[in-house]
Amino acid sequence: MDRMIADSAERLFSAYREHSFAALPAQAGADAAPLPAGLWAEIEEAGFPLALLSEDEGGFGLPAESALALVRMAAEHAVAAPLGETMIANLLLARAGLDPVEGIASFTADHALTLTPVASGWQATGRLHAVPYGRMAQTIVVRVKTAEGAKLAALPAGTALPAHNLVAEPQDTLVYDLTLPAEAVTDAPALCEEMLLLGALLRAQGVAGALSALLGLTVDYANERKQFGRPIGKFQAIQQELAVLAGETAAAGAGAEMAARAFADALAGNTEADWRLAVAAAKLRAGEAAGKSAAIAHQVIAAIGFSHEYPLHALTRRLWAWRDECGSEAHWARWIGETCCARGAEGFWPLLTQPEIRGAA
Repeated sequence: MDRMIADSAERLFSAYREHSFAALPAQAGADAAPLPAGLWAEIEEAGFPLALLSEDEGGFGLPAESALALVRMAAEHAVAAPLGETMIANLLLARAGLDPVEGIASFTADHALTLTPVASGWQATGRLHAVPYGRMAQTIVVRVKTAEGAKLAALPAGTALPAHNLVAEPQDTLVYDLTLPAEAVTDAPALCEEMLLLGALLRAQGVAGALSALLGLTVDYANERKQFGRPIGKFQAIQQELAVLAGETAAAGAGAEMAARAFADALAGNTEADWRLAVAAAKLRAGEAAGKSAAIAHQVIAAIGFSHEYPLHALTRRLWAWRDECGSEAHWARWIGETCCARGAEGFWPLLTQPEIRGAA
């Protein structure tokens, strides 16, 4: 089943590849790019937004590693769609005992929202910041602290203050002043405490996918572009740069896979300490790889790589945008350092070398 789903995803995303590259606005200051017509309908028809759910929860029991591979695959084809956000939002709803939603869903860890109990349900007031695809989403999942404890709220679309990132993906502020029905708010599951890490998990997958495409594009160019009677890829200096690019791509890919496996273990009921550390390390390494790799690709491909017609910028702009979202390298380096220091000198080496005891106190 994994192979069949992967093949289906490959066909779907590759069919929208050229359209996705072409849809990216030439100027970073332009408005967010619209979703390609028909893309989301095909994604929903394939069942991908439910890929992280078990069969009992309404999904098709795909392992989390395989589900997150869909996010990497979409990024590799530069397909701009909130697939990962909708997958995670539906997972959070399922863990809270709520039904998955139809249409686009998203989530955010950055909010200034209050929930106040009223006779007919809950009064939601405030703002959600930097919501991926916020203006397009029918449901936004957020964790809110209340006097009655942490709650998960499934919010409808709010009033959008449009914004977008460097790659023209919506990153909107949503304003709320409305009453939610009682069934839209429930006790928040433990997974909701890690909204930022969930976003980092998705960005690590996306960077790994984009780097894979970047490597292929750069190698192809080096093998085709000729100077002094032979392809530039035959020159030792270029080969060295391509070797570094391949190493960075492999490192980011390994980190993304490591984080996906650790997350799968957490969903299966194992300790969550593993997946948090793995995701933090993967996002940190992905950010480092993004910076180095984008520079190498533009140096090898040179001037044409900056033109709107050439697809390189559609990949490097994604890398630059995703590198800073959901925690920068500095943020996660600090988080990892604090986590290691909290274990003390005796716990540091086992933390690195014995995954089975990472969750120990």
